[in-house]
Amino acid sequence: MSSRVAIALLLIAMACACGNSQTLSSAASQPRLTSPMPSDADFVTYSGNRFAFRYPNSWRLLDLWSGRSVTLFTPDYRDSGGVQITTIQQGATIVVSQTDIPQKDVTAENYGSNRILFPSDATDAKVIVINGRKTFQYRTSVAPWFDITQTLFFRDDGTRVDVAIQYPRGHDVAHAQDYAQLLASVAIR
Repeated sequence: MSSRVAIALLLIAMACACGNSQTLSSAASQPRLTSPMPSDADFVTYSGNRFAFRYPNSWRLLDLWSGRSVTLFTPDYRDSGGVQITTIQQGATIVVSQTDIPQKDVTAENYGSNRILFPSDATDAKVIVINGRKTFQYRTSVAPWFDITQTLFFRDDGTRVDVAIQYPRGHDVAHAQDYAQLLASVAIR
C-alpha cells in the first residue's frame, strides 16, 4: 500500500472518529428521556386498626366489616361468573385482614407446623423478614381459576395482619412487583 493511500485512510478514519465524537458529545448534552418515578401523589395511605399500608391511587379500595378487612382491586381487574364458577380475566385483588383475638404461642416460625391454622394444600411456605418483622408467606391455589400468595404479619400480642393477593392462574409474575411494594409499605402497630 502506498503511503498516500495509507495517509488518506488515516485521515478518513480520523474524520469519522471526530464526527462520531461530536455526535456522542451532542447526544450526551441532550436531556435523557426516562420513565418518571412514582411520587407520593401517586399513592394513597390506608390506616386501619393498628396497621397501615400504601397502594397506588389508580386502584379501587373496598372497605368491609368496619375496618377489619379491606380489598384492593387493580385497575385491570375483571371477574365473571358466580360463586361456584369464577373466572378472573386479568388483574388481581389484594385482601388485607386482621385477627383481633390473640392466638397463643403462634409465631412466624411455628405457623407452618400448626395443622389447625395452616392449609394442607399450601406450597412454597417460608419465613421472611419485612420491615424488621418476621412474617410467614405461602401459596395456595383454587384450580383452575386463580392462585393466592398470603403473607402473615405477627404482632407481639399474638394477633396478626394477613395480606393476600389473588391473581389469575399462571400470572403471578405480572403482579409480583405490586404485591412486593404493598408489603414493603405495611406498618404494624
